[in-house]
Amino acid sequence: MILYFSGTGNSAYAAKKIGQEIQDEIMDLFKKLRSRDYSLLIYN
Repeated sequence: MILYFSGTGNSAYAAKKIGQEIQDEIMDLFKKLRSRDYSLLIYN
């Protein structure tokens, strides 16, 4: 899983490209934190 935070969009672009190349899930941390949704951020 690739977690990213992007203010200008550059990190989002890079995360999406890397996610496509390695066929892995990406997650925008800003959206998760803004909605106070911490459900998938807890690692067991």
